[in-house]
Amino acid sequence: MRALAAVRAVLLLARFELIDLIRNPAPILMRCLTLPVYVVALTALWNGVHKGSGAADGFPALAYFLLTQTILDACLNRFQISSLMLGFEPALLRPLSWRAQGVAQAFGRTAGQLLVIGALVQGFLALADPAYRPVVALRWLLVLPLLALADALATEVMAGLYVRIGKSDSLRFVITKSLLALGGGLYPLLGEGGSGIGGLRYLPFSDFVFQPAYFCLYGHAYGMATGLWLLRLAGWMILLALAAHASFRLAWSGLQVAGG
Repeated sequence: MRALAAVRAVLLLARFELIDLIRNPAPILMRCLTLPVYVVALTALWNGVHKGSGAADGFPALAYFLLTQTILDACLNRFQISSLMLGFEPALLRPLSWRAQGVAQAFGRTAGQLLVIGALVQGFLALADPAYRPVVALRWLLVLPLLALADALATEVMAGLYVRIGKSDSLRFVITKSLLALGGGLYPLLGEGGSGIGGLRYLPFSDFVFQPAYFCLYGHAYGMATGLWLLRLAGWMILLALAAHASFRLAWSGLQVAGG
């Protein structure tokens, strides 16, 4: 019964965060003001590089860059990390563990951002892209929970490390820029469509950025069976969960040493 009550509390907290963000989307809209700038610049660069080659006509560059930038903008949000840090000590006194609270809170807020910004992106594509198909939105809804859960676990890892070593954006900067460079934000510039990415598609960053966007556009993973991609996602999430547990133990032991 206690386990069921804990699961119910986690689901309620995640739902509360999701609904709260949807009702008050102004903060995430402000944080995503740079998204159109990146997308316009990358699309223009793509069209310029491949002008006259025919590739620009066959690859949905605008839709791809919009989807990947939406994913990247939702990754490892500073506010979420800070919120988990501030709530670390109080959460230790509550019946629901800090880890469960952290995952639920971060999942709800990331899912909310992906849902709100994703809806705006889908609406824009429906109006601006003659080749747009509504099935892209349905596929986005399928991958959204996976992306939100992965980000929630990664956010918890970062929060635990920050509690232990002190807040520093250096590690977050390295990870987010690695996601941009190696995760798929720039892949189309390496070759025509997906053909230029080579072995980069086997990196974990690719599984969380490039492959979800490619799946939304084409209905299958690139360079591997969709089932294999989902299996890889499950494996990375298990590793993230283990890392989150280790991060919590480090934070907790550091608090004990400090006399907390």
